[in-house]
Amino acid sequence: MPEALQLRGANVTQLPGFAEGHFHVQDLAAQLCCRALDPRPGNTVFDLCAAPGGKTFTLAEMMQDTGRVIAVDLHKNRVRLVAEGAARLGLRCVEPRQGDALRAADLPGIAGYADRVLCDVPCSGLGILRKKPDIREKLHTELDKLPEMQYAIVCAGAACVAQEGVLVYATCTLRPAENEEVCRRFLRAHPGFAALPVLPEHETGRRAPEGFLTLMPHLGGTDGFFIAKFGRKKESHD
Repeated sequence: MPEALQLRGANVTQLPGFAEGHFHVQDLAAQLCCRALDPRPGNTVFDLCAAPGGKTFTLAEMMQDTGRVIAVDLHKNRVRLVAEGAARLGLRCVEPRQGDALRAADLPGIAGYADRVLCDVPCSGLGILRKKPDIREKLHTELDKLPEMQYAIVCAGAACVAQEGVLVYATCTLRPAENEEVCRRFLRAHPGFAALPVLPEHETGRRAPEGFLTLMPHLGGTDGFFIAKFGRKKESHD
């Protein structure tokens, strides 16, 4: 990632330039997720489940702070985090918005409107155990409920995508039930979308036949992370 530097053992908030908004902190996997979405300057981009905003900020930077990045999150206090981060970085194209990603297609002005949509959905978080070991305590009954919610969010995100637009589905878990199985269900139910290869130039990680990419901590030093990419077909009303 030519835009990034790797730091070790630093209190980032104390580094010169942080308060002035010269940089923000993000795991390599999240940066690759933004690269997979591939936003262009002037695009309209929706980031669903956006808080605390790291991917929102990277997308806005990739777009050279032009166009619109509508950052949706359910909770008011988390929307505030996105707004504060965007203000620190001086990003004017970011539009934080409180809303339910499960019903994002019903929000005013959103349906069928976006060039790019990112659904980085709530998940079991098993790809970031090294950072949050307490995730081990999650009950199986809680995990079993996640795929249905994740599927509902990606369907809502799909309704936001314009013709020939791009949808990316991402999690920070390694469970097939939350990853490949959700995406294959989505493809079966949405013939107006086709799976696209995720970062075909990226050599590490695990590939599914559809081109989905699972990043593995022991292979590339990233968080465990899953990325799927879909393109909306021309003249599709799916």
